[in-house]
Amino acid sequence: MKLRRVPKSRSTSAPLPPRGANSRRAATRKSAAPASTAFPIVGIGASAGGLQALQAFFDALPPAPPAAFVVVQHLSPDFRSFMVELLAKHTAMRVQRAEHAIPVAAGNVYLIPPKVLLTISAGRLQLEKTDPRRGLHLPIDQFFLSLAEDQTTRAVGIVLSGTGSDGTAGIRAIKDAGGLVLVQNEESAQFDGMPRSAIATGLADYVLPPGKMAAQLVSHLQHPTRPRAAGRTLGRGADPLLNEILALLRQQCGVDFSHYKSATIDRRIERRMNVCQIASLADYVRHLAHSPREIGLLFDELLINVTSFFRDRAAWDTLAKDALPSLLKNLGPNEPFRAWVAGCSSGEEAYSLAMLVAEQMDRLRLHRPVKIFATDIAKEALGHAARGYYSPSELTGVSPARLQQFFAKESSGYRVRTRLREMVVFASHNVLSDPPFTKLSLVSCRNLLIYLQGPMQQRVLTLFSFALQQGGVLFLGGSESIGDATDRFHPLATRANLYRNRRSGQPPPPLSPSTRVVRPATDPSPALRRASARLSAGEMPTIEEIHRCIAEEFAPACLVIDHRDEVVHILGSAGDYLRHPPGGFTRNIFKLTAHNFASALRSSLIRGQQKNDTFTHENVRFKIGRKTVAVRLHVRPMLDAQGKSTGVRLVLIEPAPAPAAPPGRPGRDDAPMSARITELERDLSLTRDSLQATVQDLESSNEEIQAANEELLAANEELQSTNEELQSVNEELHTVNAENQSRIEELSQLTSDINNLLATASIGVLLVDAQLRVRRASRSALLLLDLTEADLGVPVETVARILRLPDLPAMAQRVIGRNQPEETEIERLANRWLLLRCVPFRNELGHIQGVVLSLVDLTERHESEKRLRDQVAITQSVLDTMDASVAVVDRDGCILYQNKAWRDAENHPIAPAPGELDVGSNYFEACETAARAGHQPAAETLAGMRQVLRGELPRFSYDYADVDPRHPRWYRVHALPLNPSESGIAVAHFNLTPQQPLDSRVARSSPPSS
Repeated sequence: MKLRRVPKSRSTSAPLPPRGANSRRAATRKSAAPASTAFPIVGIGASAGGLQALQAFFDALPPAPPAAFVVVQHLSPDFRSFMVELLAKHTAMRVQRAEHAIPVAAGNVYLIPPKVLLTISAGRLQLEKTDPRRGLHLPIDQFFLSLAEDQTTRAVGIVLSGTGSDGTAGIRAIKDAGGLVLVQNEESAQFDGMPRSAIATGLADYVLPPGKMAAQLVSHLQHPTRPRAAGRTLGRGADPLLNEILALLRQQCGVDFSHYKSATIDRRIERRMNVCQIASLADYVRHLAHSPREIGLLFDELLINVTSFFRDRAAWDTLAKDALPSLLKNLGPNEPFRAWVAGCSSGEEAYSLAMLVAEQMDRLRLHRPVKIFATDIAKEALGHAARGYYSPSELTGVSPARLQQFFAKESSGYRVRTRLREMVVFASHNVLSDPPFTKLSLVSCRNLLIYLQGPMQQRVLTLFSFALQQGGVLFLGGSESIGDATDRFHPLATRANLYRNRRSGQPPPPLSPSTRVVRPATDPSPALRRASARLSAGEMPTIEEIHRCIAEEFAPACLVIDHRDEVVHILGSAGDYLRHPPGGFTRNIFKLTAHNFASALRSSLIRGQQKNDTFTHENVRFKIGRKTVAVRLHVRPMLDAQGKSTGVRLVLIEPAPAPAAPPGRPGRDDAPMSARITELERDLSLTRDSLQATVQDLESSNEEIQAANEELLAANEELQSTNEELQSVNEELHTVNAENQSRIEELSQLTSDINNLLATASIGVLLVDAQLRVRRASRSALLLLDLTEADLGVPVETVARILRLPDLPAMAQRVIGRNQPEETEIERLANRWLLLRCVPFRNELGHIQGVVLSLVDLTERHESEKRLRDQVAITQSVLDTMDASVAVVDRDGCILYQNKAWRDAENHPIAPAPGELDVGSNYFEACETAARAGHQPAAETLAGMRQVLRGELPRFSYDYADVDPRHPRWYRVHALPLNPSESGIAVAHFNLTPQQPLDSRVARSSPPSS
């Protein structure tokens, strides 16, 4: 029996960089290292049809979920991916392509780039280029495996739409690490290959459509029990509640988990509580009491199916090199090699051992029967193992040579070949309660003992020692050891955990009340179960146990068959005569004996049923390998107290007796009989020769048919391989097609927007490509140039002729070459003015692929400017006719305009020389210079103008006298603000000399008297 292993080391040998062959060190490192981040990391695996699922998932997520998301897809290496742009429209989180060694941050979405393998280590993403020589490319499994190892309980795996089985092995590792697994339901998946494969494992916590999946994920992340540390037990105070849980499991599932380590059980119970969103253990016990389905889920949680082919490869190599050759060579002639894989789960380890045995027998040129008994208590896992069908992701640990030799390619996976399948017998068996197999050369029990308490570990080791022959080998997991059982085993290869049996010869002690194991409810011997339940330590064995020991040593090979012709029990060496056919697991006796004596057994059963008594079939011959075996079959119906048949029959198999010695020479009286015998012998000889010839012909024909069949199989394998490659390419192309379809929809919308913009824009726009041809034009441009839609595609020289701008092609070439825009004004016929602007046209990558010509009609502006110039000319003429000196000054004092009187004036307030206050001169600076020289009117005038500019005065007037003995004059200065006032002021000087008497030379800062 096996509590399906929950190992500390990595659960499969996928093509990740090697992390050390010793799984014990890996387990120590993993258990000691804390999680790399303080928030969950959600790995999302999607393939064909995954774009719609991803968009629906992110649409349903809140804007800032407390987690980071890593999206892993099957991307084509030959096409650019637009997934960043497509997903960014469906989430408020930052979406980016993964970069090497970038730390993962919450609230971010990371996408795998093409042509790389993506993993995570210490909270940082790691990129590695793909190697085409590696064969099968499984990026989702690759990332999920590293995520489980790096994040443990904070890992979340989501499998969305896609073909194949990528992600199946990864979710096993995430489940083993205590993480959460969500799978898209098959109904909502566009391609259900990946979801169906993931659901078939039974490890999915939730199977939902993408929209509901997002809500369930957020609810799980926000659950109050989520932050609790991984591996933390639920406390001693919870022991009574734990006992209730164990009792419920024992009652419904028939397995007593009380002998397993409490830390393991606590961790698994806590995980189920997190999934069910139940905070207290008492509430979970009540939930279990009313939910048989949850009991089954908890049972499956404790029986996690985590295994792989050649797990811990170094240990398997040591087994093949140091143990198997001697075990095979030391067996007697025709003695079968018998091995036991305890806790086989889904069969990977059993088939791994069978492959090693087959390789060693071929190398040593040995031919002997091989029986590998693979047992477990998980019926679903046994069914999967018996079918012998595995997906490519489950075979990543098998080398290409072994894959070709031991597996046959089928539609979407591989099936174990007949030679390998005949070596392994799968059966339901509880290693803690059922009697062990005997006369074994090898026992493999890996990563089971570490979850058992100390006394139970020693009992199981004692049981293995009893089952093994003298010198037999025990193969344990990387984190296990023999402990105190050094009197029964001695090390053979310590690093590989191989031990040689010392063979004490003592059977295992009976179970004590503290270590008693309850058998499953499907046990076919309830009387034996009730009797063993009454045993206690120190009591004498019951009569049933004595009968069992006698049967194991002396009873003939026996099969117990029920009324449905199914095997319900096997005694002695009867299993050596059975062989499980390829396909689903079966217990039908005729299918199990189809290779040897099925027809003889069928007739014997019919004869025995007809007589209702024991029937013996003598001298049943068949072949085991190359050896012909003769047996005698005894079929005995089991009758009830009234002598009626119960439908149960016993089939006893024993070797046929040797033929009697030939009688002495007959006398004369026996002459006729002797002649008759001689004639019959001659006829028999002739018949035998004829039959031999016929058999030879049939064998020859069969060999030819087999050769042709092998050729067909080889061709079929090549076609299957080609088909697999085509499926992979088709999946990548489908992903590309989905992205391109979304891009096409976006481009259609963008084209519609651009067409509406060009149709309604008043500015003429021409798109010119790198060959200087008009590719697109707005309606305004067509109207300005007198062109139509049919003229699109004309060279730019045509536009140049219409615009009368011969330099236009050269201008476009300069813009493309220099990456600098240019513009010019051009005049067309009928006095129309246009502004032509030429700018580079860039694609989304920033590369220049032409120019954009924009045409702005400036005719109205030019007409407005002309009218303004005319008005200015009129105003200037009016001002030039005035006697007053007028100038326009800006806020800094710079003279912007002056009339003729100002230009011709000989004196101003600052008394400059004529011509020194022209346009462009600074009037304020001239006044300041005169004021510093003691000219009071200049200082007064400057102060008044600045008051007007600051808005302190609505206007300024000042009369001043210019005393000149030759030409005495009076002046008045006016300063008025312009409209708008920020433009400056207008300054006018009036000559008042005719109005003022010469003796009234008094300056005043008041409104003028006239």
